[in-house]
Amino acid sequence: MAGASRHDAWQAGDSYKIYMGRLSRQIAPRFLEWLEPDDNLDWLQIDCGTGALSACILSDIHPKSLIAVDPSEGFLEKARSSVADPRVEFQIGKGEALSIPSAPGTWSSQVWH
Repeated sequence: MAGASRHDAWQAGDSYKIYMGRLSRQIAPRFLEWLEPDDNLDWLQIDCGTGALSACILSDIHPKSLIAVDPSEGFLEKARSSVADPRVEFQIGKGEALSIPSAPGTWSSQVWH
């Protein structure tokens, strides 16, 4: 297959949203209900994908701010086009390589196993 191009659905926001987005939109509200977070917090979302959970955080939890990170520019383009809110900033990156400043009392974190 020399010269053939390969379409990677895990980089294309529209393809991913069709395949997984329908499930993400159903699961996101349930996840946030289970999490029981307070309103008006600063949020950091790793691997935000096409923004289904981001949209739910913004509409249901009312954060002060949300930084949403994903390594796929295609996913971020889709998220930016479908989630328009001044509180969210979509950034390209990987969770293990973040350069987010931290200050005591600024960010709260929890770890789930």
